[in-house]
Amino acid sequence: MTDSGSAGSSAKLGGVLGYLETGAEDVPHDFCDPRFEGRRLFSEVLGTFFLVLVAAGGAVVNAKSGGQIPLASG
Repeated sequence: MTDSGSAGSSAKLGGVLGYLETGAEDVPHDFCDPRFEGRRLFSEVLGTFFLVLVAAGGAVVNAKSGGQIPLASG
């Protein structure tokens, strides 16, 4: 049993970073590669853009059509 509060132990990270620090074999090696940071940021920006576009676009279409398009099917 290890004592995580001892002065000689290194700080353990939780969540995704902790999972990556454990040396999991099924995590791609290029996940933490800083060369791909631009791709990850671009993907986040593009995904957020489309999410906001669809959400705001749905409200605009609903307002312009006078509520003729139902919000939920059923």
